[in-house]
Amino acid sequence: MTTIDKAFGMTPYAVQETYVGSGCTGLTEITAYIADGLCHLGGDATTSYRVTWNPTSVPAALTIETFSYGGCFSGAITPIIVGSAYIGGTCVSDTKKVYVGGLASKLTVITTYSDSACTIPVQAVFSSPATTCITQSKCTPAVNGLYMNQGCATDYATFLSYIFQSTVRLVTDIYEGNYTSKCATRQGIVAYVGDGVCHPNIDGTTSFKVMLGETAINSTWLMTYSNGNCTKGVSALEITPELLAAGSCDASTSMKFVISAGETPIPTPIPVTDGSGKSSATSFLSVPAFGVMTTAGGVLGGMLMFLS
Repeated sequence: MTTIDKAFGMTPYAVQETYVGSGCTGLTEITAYIADGLCHLGGDATTSYRVTWNPTSVPAALTIETFSYGGCFSGAITPIIVGSAYIGGTCVSDTKKVYVGGLASKLTVITTYSDSACTIPVQAVFSSPATTCITQSKCTPAVNGLYMNQGCATDYATFLSYIFQSTVRLVTDIYEGNYTSKCATRQGIVAYVGDGVCHPNIDGTTSFKVMLGETAINSTWLMTYSNGNCTKGVSALEITPELLAAGSCDASTSMKFVISAGETPIPTPIPVTDGSGKSSATSFLSVPAFGVMTTAGGVLGGMLMFLS
């Protein structure tokens, strides 16, 4: 799933594998969809789809709706509804397997700023709300000279582009491990301003400093401190160019790293595969932070398809 993970980043997505043989044998197609609950144009530019992933509902469920026409209002095909117990590689009805990735819609995000007008961002922390996401847009004093507000986001990259504008930031995608994987469950996202200056963390008692690599072959360092002014208890995390280029969770840290500047993440060429794990010779995927994705091979309006 490496190519799909890189393509969608932390935008919520769903992947459906389609089979022709009993017990999910004979893979014929892999389709990946944006799972933000909105209507999107299909890869052929004439059909449409809407995918909703509700991990906090009881029971949690994924719904994939497809339509014969654009706009998601005409030509509805029987929706696919998959409960959480069947997500992650379990064969469903002998014909399909379904996976989800990225973050769920309606994340709570708390952003801290260094000014009282909340125009100079320092840090943004995304998490899944316990119930309903609540927006508190008023800029209010926080601790250690910070100011803050709280909002809701369905796509981390779009939100950060709006808040940070052209300011460079380091984005850490944080996972929790289990007995089989160090990257089993996504816990949240933290974005740090990448200006090499000491800043208080959102808790007001610790601090951080992001030292960006000066060239493409230099590592970036995330320095965290046990006090609020970067003078005690330093912990240094090295983020190598290889970790940034990998675009997936690193088992040694249980994190995925992205450095973004302006409206889109810094691009990494991504070979487009045919579903067999082999890359085509010349096709590369150009991935915007949010919106329509295109490939040299001729796919897609926010959707990826791999045919066997």
